[in-house]
Amino acid sequence: MFSLLHKSTQPILSILSQAIRLLDSFRPALLVVGGFVMWYWLTAGRLMELLRRVVKVLLAVLALGVLAVAVALAVLALPYLLALLLRRVAIRAAVRRNAPRIPDCSLLTVKRLAVYNQYHGSMDFFLRQGGADEQALLSDEQWALIKRYLDDLRRMQQGLLSAACAERLEADLFRDCATVTTVIQLRRMSRVNYGLEGSGLLDRILLWLFPLKPSE
Repeated sequence: MFSLLHKSTQPILSILSQAIRLLDSFRPALLVVGGFVMWYWLTAGRLMELLRRVVKVLLAVLALGVLAVAVALAVLALPYLLALLLRRVAIRAAVRRNAPRIPDCSLLTVKRLAVYNQYHGSMDFFLRQGGADEQALLSDEQWALIKRYLDDLRRMQQGLLSAACAERLEADLFRDCATVTTVIQLRRMSRVNYGLEGSGLLDRILLWLFPLKPSE
């Protein structure tokens, strides 16, 4: 019986013996790995802190280098940018000096529009009731010009003008009108005189910025 038990356990014992011999052959490596694991476990916090400091220093050095390069490029590009700026200013000044001057008599000033609006767009009423100063301020040509602009604006708001005609109308307005306020006055007068309710976003913004007075 003992011989049978010895025969059955002999393979297991031989396997264990070979495993022990194998481990014994790797004992130096296992000692080194175990020692490194123990050392890392004991000093892991210090290593991470040291690594964080090293990374911070590297990032700071990199940021300083980028800043130095940016400053150097800005200093090198400053004369070029100044030259471009001076050139642009010179071009604008030349354009202003050589811009075509429109005579004051051809401008639709706010005063002329106010006179036109005061007489509710009626040429007969203006001729009968208008004073001498108003007659001198708003000539027949001016009256006809304002009337034509109002008619064109009414047609544009009703969608009866093509895109090309609408663009030409806006160009004419800015050419003949003294200020943008004059264009706004024209839009307001066209709404009042023709009973048009502005429903677009631009009309709402204009009404909010420049509300109509009760007299208008």
